[in-house]
Amino acid sequence: MVDEKEGGQATAIEGESKGALDSAVGKVREHKEDQITFKVLDEENPSGARRKVRVEIDQAEWDRRLAELFKNVKAQATLPGFRKGKAPMSLLQKRYRDGAVNELVEKISPLIVRDYEADKKLVIYGTPLITEYNAKDGEPVTITLEMEIKPEIVPGKYKGLDVEATDHPLPEDAVSNRLTELREQNAVFEEVERGWQQGDGVVIDYKLVGEKGKTLSHKANQFIDNASTNLQPEVVTALADKKAGEQFEVQVAEVHYSITVKAVKEKKVPEINDDFAKDVGFADESELRAKTLAELEKVVNSSKADEAFEALTLKLVEAHDFDIPEALKQHVQKEMAESDMQYLRSTGYRPPRLQNVAEPEEYGKVLDQDAVQRVKGFLLIDAIGKKENIEVADEDIQKALEEQGQEQGRKPVAVRASLERNKQWARFLEQVRFEKIREFLLKENNITYVAAKEEESPAAAEHESDHVHTSDLTTGKKPVDATASESTETANDDKKPAKKTEKE
Repeated sequence: MVDEKEGGQATAIEGESKGALDSAVGKVREHKEDQITFKVLDEENPSGARRKVRVEIDQAEWDRRLAELFKNVKAQATLPGFRKGKAPMSLLQKRYRDGAVNELVEKISPLIVRDYEADKKLVIYGTPLITEYNAKDGEPVTITLEMEIKPEIVPGKYKGLDVEATDHPLPEDAVSNRLTELREQNAVFEEVERGWQQGDGVVIDYKLVGEKGKTLSHKANQFIDNASTNLQPEVVTALADKKAGEQFEVQVAEVHYSITVKAVKEKKVPEINDDFAKDVGFADESELRAKTLAELEKVVNSSKADEAFEALTLKLVEAHDFDIPEALKQHVQKEMAESDMQYLRSTGYRPPRLQNVAEPEEYGKVLDQDAVQRVKGFLLIDAIGKKENIEVADEDIQKALEEQGQEQGRKPVAVRASLERNKQWARFLEQVRFEKIREFLLKENNITYVAAKEEESPAAAEHESDHVHTSDLTTGKKPVDATASESTETANDDKKPAKKTEKE
């Protein structure tokens, strides 16, 4: 028998041996073996966020699996001077031994990780690494794995703390403003015979031609509900007093507009009265105003609770020092960056994290800091929940389903079915539990609401294009460019160990 590989990092099989070995490994995997017998020899940093584990594989089981692998190698291999399947086993072992050991280590390591995680009641994040293995002839087979885990956190003081949070009183004109919005949402446009005026809507045909005479866009019967703000200023000026049937032309930069007015429509905004209240689903105007006030107060109270919980979480995190899993931090970074980019795309304005950021590199640093704070807060609050034995009861689940159902206009049973179908049920339960811990912490600590400091409102990140966007007539804000760092237990998707390269 040839010498076995003494140890080292897992390596790939090169050359002609790779095909036969891959086929053999595939046949072994078809057996779908569920367990591997092993014992833990060493554990480094058992309470931190990164753990190094060295395990010893049962020798009889290792030999059996390796023999089975070589049995399949023999059936598939073609060596010079031998027919397929007829090469001597000793020659096959000499050629394929190192690669077979490497492949077997990779195959059984996920089983080790799975059973180790369950036995130790851990949560492993990201992909564990196979950093070393030893299969020297005559010695026990050992494998060393590195993995990122949820750290063991012993919460310190988390009750009776004094916390200040920003107050958000309901403005006196809040109800009036909300009803104004409701009126606007229910406005209708009625065709009129007069010329177009500020605030009117308009139906037009238009054609856009570039400086070289190429037609850029050509559309008919386009309704512009608020031409005063949704059309280019030069077009608005030329549109004034134009009636149905009239035509006009406008030059905007390199683009020539040819426009025909098809109809002028006046905006009719309804008055707030009993009839309007009934149209939008209330008994009368009094009920409309009362429920509008209640809805706004709910929003304000929720905002205040968010401020209080954020301030409390920050105070708790500052009082606890612990490591966090890098994989979880990167997962949160990615979610935060995606959220920021969505905010930019949908509003055209800088998200809060970008307000004081001038360069992409600075954004990466801010994102990293915020992700660390968020992960630490999540892990710490989860640890507090465990210490207080806060669990999700059936009534908590039903209440959460009913609330979500009201928001979506669906029955609770339909909400649950959708969550389960989309594999979001576990995350939903975790959110319900998190909300219970949050309510507990807000109740057990002293929250003082203080007036907000006067600050300048965030400037809009509005960039005007050097050239007219030729696909339509409407103007719009363009988001600033920002480079997002690519960086819960939702980062726990793949526990199959990866090989650690020399570069790593």
